[in-house]
Amino acid sequence: MISEAKKETQRQGMLQLGLLAAGHLPIFFAIFFTLMLSTSYVLAVWHGDIDPVFPYISYSGDHRPESCIFSMMLNLCSFLIMLIIYLRYSLVVELNRDSDRLLKRMNTFACAIGMLGGVGMFIVANFQETAVITVHLTGAFLCFGCGCFYMLLQFCLTIYMYPLYNNRRIGFIRGAIALSATLCFVTVISFGVAASVEFHKHHPDLPTPRPWSRKINQP
Repeated sequence: MISEAKKETQRQGMLQLGLLAAGHLPIFFAIFFTLMLSTSYVLAVWHGDIDPVFPYISYSGDHRPESCIFSMMLNLCSFLIMLIIYLRYSLVVELNRDSDRLLKRMNTFACAIGMLGGVGMFIVANFQETAVITVHLTGAFLCFGCGCFYMLLQFCLTIYMYPLYNNRRIGFIRGAIALSATLCFVTVISFGVAASVEFHKHHPDLPTPRPWSRKINQP
């Protein structure tokens, strides 16, 4: 009994993260991620390394010194997002307590997909596009693809857990965010491929610009 009570206390402490509370982690993630994006973008535009009009995130962290800030802060963000995913998994485990096997399997699967997305973010942070393009793109697809899939899974989990553990409104909110993110992901890929095809129509002898720019002459 004492052992079980101790384990219960440890689980609750992990979910709450002491006085700080785990609910602050998504806020910290959003702050750090926004700082990373804005700082690397401003530095990249300032040094003339990217086109200021809608550049890809990776392009703003492709040259020094902005690449140093990009890698450092994105590594921190990848750690935070994996911690958030694990805490969400632990919360559902705590609520479910193995009473629903389908919920347990869905939760485990969602956690695995989310962790893959976090690993993809870690890969993007440490393998710049112009350095190792294949590894970088693999990490990007893992990050955004698994990230969108994870959000869709969380939407399904939330709806499935209604009405015992949450209300339906939060499920609809998560669903709207997940669908918006998925639409943006598909749009970015589609426009990127279309831009590359259009570029090679006019300049068939030139390689695809990396980073993409309206300038014709690329190194």
